[in-house]
Order: sequence, then structure tokens, then C-alpha cells
Amino acid sequence: MAQAGTLEVIVTASIEGLKAGLRNAREEVNKGASDWPKLGTVISRSMTVAFGAVTAAATASVYAFAEAQKSAVGLASALAAQGVPSRAVTEDLLAYAEALQQTSGFSDEAITDATKILVTQGMLGAELKRTTAIAVNMAARFGIEVSEAANVLARATQGNTDRLVRYGVKIDETTPKALRFAEALNQLEKITAGAGSDRTKTLEGKFALAKENINNAFEALGRNLAPAVERLFDYINNNYKTITAAFESIGKAVRKWL
Repeated sequence: MAQAGTLEVIVTASIEGLKAGLRNAREEVNKGASDWPKLGTVISRSMTVAFGAVTAAATASVYAFAEAQKSAVGLASALAAQGVPSRAVTEDLLAYAEALQQTSGFSDEAITDATKILVTQGMLGAELKRTTAIAVNMAARFGIEVSEAANVLARATQGNTDRLVRYGVKIDETTPKALRFAEALNQLEKITAGAGSDRTKTLEGKFALAKENINNAFEALGRNLAPAVERLFDYINNNYKTITAAFESIGKAVRKWL
């Protein structure tokens, strides 16, 4: 056990050390006081940038989900018009569009919209998937939009295959009109085989695929944010008169103050 005198020295030394530490801390704070406004500005700007980034990401994600939802609803409506109001069929075709995105770099929304165009011509099942895949390969091979390729094929379903000549299709004039579309598909399938996958091996294709995959990630985020955003929009739409009146009151108050 320490003697009383020794203990007094230790305690006194400790207190003096604490005082010295506090003095040093105060001096350091005073030295940096002149930099506080600058530090505050940096913190403020950092918070603004961070908040802006979060807001931008949230906005982009909700928009991405809204675009995907729009395409999905359009496809479901087209299927219903053909007497196929099946959610399972819609989900299957959406999954197929996403798979084609991975092998071509075209967005699944663009592919879904192309699928919808073909559905309006009465295509369903295996024929629909096959024709959608050909439309994707046509877009990759000839540098056109997937929807443009789908429109060309949709017109050809009625036997109007003349426009397919520019894509290398040659239909014998003796071929019955009812069989021309099937023949055109057979030729296009050979002409464009592998074009989508070839595209994803190029820098342009890899960039396109990466962009679409990032967009899908934003869609997943937006899917979770959408309910809250919809509630906000519902509130605004249902209370727009009250909100307008409040802003008008604020405007009048600011005008008086100025």
C-alpha cells in the first residue's frame, strides 16, 4: 500500500497533468477557431452533395421502375386483348425479355415492347418467343431499334414481306401468301443467327449491357420506393387545392415582407 505522502504527490501530479492537458486542448481549439467557418462550409457542402446524390438515386430508381412497369402493363393489356389475361404468361414473357437482354445488350423494356407489338398480331407461345428473338437479332445485325424490327415482322405476318428484301430475305413469288411469313422467319433466323450474342462481345455491346444491368438494379430499388412515392402523389393530387392555397398565402406573406 502507498504511503499518504506518496499518494498526495501522485494525486497532485495527476491533477496538474489534467489541468495542463485541458490548457493544451483549449489552445488548440483557439488556434483552429479561425478555420471553423471554412470547416462548416465544407461540411455543409458535403452534406448537400450527399443529399443530392441520394435524392438523384432515389428519383432515378423510381423512374426506372415506372418505365419497367409501363412496359409490363402494356404487354399484359395486349395479352388480355388476345384473350390471355394470365399473369403467369406475362411474367414468363418478362423473364424471357430479361434473358434476351443478357444475350444482346438491348433493354428488357425495349424487348417487352417489341413482344407487345407481335402479340397484337395474334402471336402467342413458342412462335411469339421465336419471333421476338429474331427481332432482337435483326436489331443487332442491322443496327436498328428492336421495336422497328418487330414492326417490320408484324406487317409481314399479313403476307406483306416486301420490306424484308432490304434485310436479305427473298421470297419466291410462287409462294402462297399464307406461307410467306413462315418462309421469311426461316430465312431471317439464318441471316441473323448469333447477332445478339456477337453484339455483347463488342465494347459498345458490353457498355450497353452494363448500363441495362445497372438500370435493373435501380428498378429493384424503385420497386421498394414506389409505394411511398405513390402515397405522396396521391396526397398531392387529393389535396392540391389546399396545397395551392398554402403556397399562395406564403407568396403573399413574402410580398409584404419585401
